[in-house]
Amino acid sequence: MGRALRTIKQRIENLRNEMVLMFIQNGARMNDPQVLRLSQLLDDQLNRYERCVRFRTPGQAMKTSGFARLDYRRDA
Repeated sequence: MGRALRTIKQRIENLRNEMVLMFIQNGARMNDPQVLRLSQLLDDQLNRYERCVRFRTPGQAMKTSGFARLDYRRDA
């Protein structure tokens, strides 16, 4: 994995940890402005990581992802 991907991956982990901590500190409120801002920053980094992985050479794309794929479902 290239240095750029490792850097993005580290930012993702840091933002995720910071967001969880902020969520707990602010009374487990998902609509807290600080939690929402960290969530948006995390989304930006996840999108950046995905773009980097997608545009690598075809042989490398499958083995670079170190994150578990999560299936988010909304309850109706």
